[in-house]
Amino acid sequence: MIKGKTTRGSVTTEIMTYFGLIAAMLVVLFPFYVAIITSVKDVLEVRGPFTWWPHTFTTTAYKLMFDANELDINYLRALINTLTIAVPIVLFGCLSSSMSAYIFAKQEFLGKNMMFALMMTSMMVPSVVTLIPSYLIFTALGWVDTFLPLVVPGMFGSISVLFALRQFMCGIPNALTDAAKIDGLGYFGTYVTIILPLSYPPIIAQAIMMFMGVYNDYMGPLLYLLSPERETLQLSIVRLQDALRYYPEKTQVSMAFAVVMMVPLLFLYIVAQKFLAKGVMAGAVKG
Repeated sequence: MIKGKTTRGSVTTEIMTYFGLIAAMLVVLFPFYVAIITSVKDVLEVRGPFTWWPHTFTTTAYKLMFDANELDINYLRALINTLTIAVPIVLFGCLSSSMSAYIFAKQEFLGKNMMFALMMTSMMVPSVVTLIPSYLIFTALGWVDTFLPLVVPGMFGSISVLFALRQFMCGIPNALTDAAKIDGLGYFGTYVTIILPLSYPPIIAQAIMMFMGVYNDYMGPLLYLLSPERETLQLSIVRLQDALRYYPEKTQVSMAFAVVMMVPLLFLYIVAQKFLAKGVMAGAVKG
């Protein structure tokens, strides 16, 4: 009897769990669904009552969005500009953060704990506090209206990424690093051959979040990128609203732009899953 009750309770719990997960998935995916179907509806259908499926499919919004001469909005150029900023930040930022995390996790030096505490304290300082001083510095350097104010600071890593990687690396057994020292490896050799392969999963996870942060950044490009030739996707979609002010397809084009902006992130997620699996396999310790 007890076993039967436990089984029925387990089945009920499992059903409720799946129901909750499906409901949460539908809530999350619903805005994406609305954006996709709205982008392929005609003007009259968009202005009328909401329909779950387009009565008439049209690609006018996508053609208009990619017509740079019509709207003076160049999506491909904005995408390239965004990637030009994001890729160096992710690559060099994760590399520098992981190396710093390794030093704080596995090496001993004078004032290590105090330095780490000060770095963690800096996370509580709002970014707007350093906004004006940073702008004045970059203006004096002549970096305004270039990608440098956005790329160079990010290449030195992130405190939050450093903290996450350091916490993971603290869990790596010291026996592995000690064995590397016995084999004659130095600090950098130990990092490359032991620490880095084991840290692939968290590094890739942090890289994805870092890329999404840069990809969706609006304040930085708004402050430093003044020329339309250097605008990112976030600046383009804001300027798109002004360009579409008198167009009847305003809603459809805005939704089409949002849909197209999702494509690089979806592609990154699909590709990163493969690398994440490789990272887990590389981090496995053979017995």
